[in-house]
Amino acid sequence: EAMRGNVPSAGGRGVLARLGRLGRLGRVGRLARLGRAVPAGAWLVLRGPSRQFRRTLYTMTGVIVALVLILVSWGMLDSSKATVSRQFDQVQRQDAELTLAAPAGPGALAALAATPGVRAAEPSAQVQATVTAGGKAYSTALVGYRPGTAMHRFLTPGGGARPLPATGVLLGDAMRGRLGVGAGDRVTLRLPGGRTAAATVAGFVDEPLGTYAYASLAQVDAWAPGTAARQGSTAAGQGSGGRRDTALVRFAPGADRAAVEHALSARPGVVAYTDAHALKHTMDGYMKLFYVFVAIMLVFGGLLAFTVLFATLSVNLAERGTELATLRASGVGRRRLARLVTTENLLVVAVGAVPGLIIGRLAAGAFLSAFDSDLLAFHADVRPATFAWSALAVLAVAFLAQRPGLRGLARQDLAALVRERSG
Repeated sequence: EAMRGNVPSAGGRGVLARLGRLGRLGRVGRLARLGRAVPAGAWLVLRGPSRQFRRTLYTMTGVIVALVLILVSWGMLDSSKATVSRQFDQVQRQDAELTLAAPAGPGALAALAATPGVRAAEPSAQVQATVTAGGKAYSTALVGYRPGTAMHRFLTPGGGARPLPATGVLLGDAMRGRLGVGAGDRVTLRLPGGRTAAATVAGFVDEPLGTYAYASLAQVDAWAPGTAARQGSTAAGQGSGGRRDTALVRFAPGADRAAVEHALSARPGVVAYTDAHALKHTMDGYMKLFYVFVAIMLVFGGLLAFTVLFATLSVNLAERGTELATLRASGVGRRRLARLVTTENLLVVAVGAVPGLIIGRLAAGAFLSAFDSDLLAFHADVRPATFAWSALAVLAVAFLAQRPGLRGLARQDLAALVRERSG
């Protein structure tokens, strides 16, 4: 009797205990009778969280905070890597860009495409432009590709991709808010030499690096005649028509990049060779400092998560000291009691991990949006493996965080505790 403590006259019995009083009420009664068949150990594990629901909520809140700390850092690491991959693996499809001494005709492009290791060559043009609408302006580059290009993929803000329209202009998504325009609106392009051109917004593209305007080569030629000559016949894959001073090439699968670079650079009329993979490696190099910063955040986030869970579970065990000592005095062994408490704690942590992962994903997206600009746009792209490892990490942290409390429980002096409770 000395170990019972004070039992409140109302409440405190928990959901599972209240089901026992409803044993004669239809489906609830059948559920309660089924509960009586549950082993005593499992009943104790399920009874604890439902009996002290406020304490369970505190523990789940600690789990949510821990997962937010971990996922914000880990999500930034995943998203930054996905941003680089999105730009250089999905948007920019060319393997190299060649700057030519003179506009390349169909023959020159066919010769480039015939180089061993080259699968296709296409022309491209770029001119500086200022897009204006409603008194607002945005300076950018107007880039021309031929319709159906295989060198650039135009990703849409809603997901997926769209082709380059034969007429109209595609704008970077940041211009939607900067200029206050939408699809179908008219904009004015201010071009070098004092030229202006009116164009219809055909849509918007969502790209990680930069905010550009895209149009067909024929339109770029019409708007800025000095940029390119009139387009001739085309032969996709065997050399693209059009006289342009920039050529984009794609390599054949398995091609020796160094050998292809040497062959293309040695061709007459090639002024400069730019390797798209080298640009990606350069971007990765610039991002290394960011990765180190995020990794440090992840380490400190993990330490804070351990601290939160350690404090939460330690308080939980301290509040239940009398109850757990009673079980020991009733003959429950130390190891069995430790298994029951560990199972109960991990069950609560696992349940709290579900909302924790959801809130952590939302927090990672909100944190990344603070870095967004018209020059660099992050998308919250957290790998499924990150969610799994984060949940496992929190479970492991919870398992370790409760060990000191369990050792303290094992060292309790039951006789002294009985004397203290009896008066």
